Amino acid sequence: MFGWLFISPWLIGFLLLMVVPLWKSLQFSFGKLKVTESGYGFARLKFKGQGIMFELVIFTIVIPPQTIMIPTYLHFRFFDVFGLYEWFTGKKGVNLLESYWPFFLSSAFAMDMKNGLYIFIFRQFFRGLPKELEEAAYV
Repeated sequence: MFGWLFISPWLIGFLLLMVVPLWKSLQFSFGKLKVTESGYGFARLKFKGQGIMFELVIFTIVIPPQTIMIPTYLHFRFFDVFGLYEWFTGKKGVNLLESYWPFFLSSAFAMDMKNGLYIFIFRQFFRGLPKELEEAAYV
């Protein structure tokens, strides 16, 4: 009677092989969208502290990723936002290492590998576009 509810292990494995790469590609696309927005903001918008912030972005190109591997690992091992989790529960933090959350958080805040370089490239691209082209798009 409920034979249609049976899902074979092969089908579950196939669905996992379809969902995980799709999820990872969405994370990657979200991260690159943030990089594009940052590059546009540095190229077209004028705000206080823009020079210092862009110097920090350029500084991320200079720092090798190996120097921040251990602090990043420890940050995601004992993840706690502003110390609120420890304040409410008394525990050290949440372990995010065995999940996809470190990848999602790092791409959401544009902290992936070489994002400083990508922000610089997009900034130079948007600075090269004439402003008249953007004004024509508004019409």
